[in-house]
Amino acid sequence: MKIRFIIIAFLFSVFYSYSSNVKFYDINSIHGISLREIASICRDKNGFIWASSKTGVLRLTDSSNHFYQLPYETPNIISTKLLYEKDSLLAYTNNGQIFYYNAISDRFELLIDIRKPLNDSHLVLNRVIIDNNGSLLIAATTGLYKYQDKKLIQLGKEKYTEVQDLVWYDDIHLLMATNNGFWMMNTHALSDRQIFKYTDSNPIKVTKLYYNKQDEILWVGTNSDGLYLYDIPRNNLIKSPVNPFPKQPINAIEANTDSTIMVGIDGQGIWELTNDGHRVLNIYKENSDNPLSLKGNGVYDIFLDPHKRVWVCTYSGGLSYFDQGSTDVTQITHQINNTNSLGNDNVNKVIEDSRGNIWFATNNGVSCWNVATNSWRTYYQNLQDQAQVFLSLCEDR
Repeated sequence: MKIRFIIIAFLFSVFYSYSSNVKFYDINSIHGISLREIASICRDKNGFIWASSKTGVLRLTDSSNHFYQLPYETPNIISTKLLYEKDSLLAYTNNGQIFYYNAISDRFELLIDIRKPLNDSHLVLNRVIIDNNGSLLIAATTGLYKYQDKKLIQLGKEKYTEVQDLVWYDDIHLLMATNNGFWMMNTHALSDRQIFKYTDSNPIKVTKLYYNKQDEILWVGTNSDGLYLYDIPRNNLIKSPVNPFPKQPINAIEANTDSTIMVGIDGQGIWELTNDGHRVLNIYKENSDNPLSLKGNGVYDIFLDPHKRVWVCTYSGGLSYFDQGSTDVTQITHQINNTNSLGNDNVNKVIEDSRGNIWFATNNGVSCWNVATNSWRTYYQNLQDQAQVFLSLCEDR
């Protein structure tokens, strides 16, 4: 048992050390803003990145940002999420308010507050999807609704009393997680059929669905039961073989490569798994000693853009991203409480010596980087009194 524990501990240490190579860049620091509790993110056809918090919606480019207030009718909001489909940008709140972005007036306008026509002040809106006809399909704690031409109607009223999440199966079919199992809906005919039924002893509370088309596997994130995998052709629902797996709310599931999928967990950061769901490759968490680590462990959303940037929304850290594409630039910085790093970030001169070592003259000492072994040494660093500033370096014969 001791040997087994040591092996498990070693493997997790490998995960964390490997994950520390990923550099997360904080949008608050880059743009000089202060937005926390980011719940959702998307990208439009013009390349703008949109991120939402309960205070409003942020629009980003590489060099600028703009913040939009939402015209809330009722203030008791826990979260606001975004949807970009069929060239339409929507923002919707947990308490049933749905807004659309009017590009002409450059503002968000209220489309409907579904609590009012339903006369239900306790309803919770879980997800919104736009079908090919431009209709809104709305998953809520009281069922499934369709909104079109300013009319709101309920679908499947006698079949399920709650729809927890929706995800596209193909161009016209939806996969739905409900209170009694999984359903498939034809959005053209508005017909549905139950494809998996929960047993009385195994109901699960679904928080997030992700459909892996390549393997026809539906990834099922739950509120407190971990991760499930539903094999659609075999009609088989199994718990992820990854053990132990956090039993905390899974809010985000997103493929970041052809062979890996990221799972965002509230309080446990990001777990990167193989696309069969059987093995953990990396775990990304906040590290107070590393300013380039994930900002906050309460992950709410993950989004992969066309440039291979992985965007992450967290409750306490706001919005950040890391670039998993190839880059010609490596950022070298001082790592807090890590002596095996650059001694000081204010660099005045850089030279490469005849042995291939790279030397840095900084505002507090001289650092030498052995690139081959990735080891650092710092000389003349004054930690007590005034810093020793070095402006230039040269190598003699």
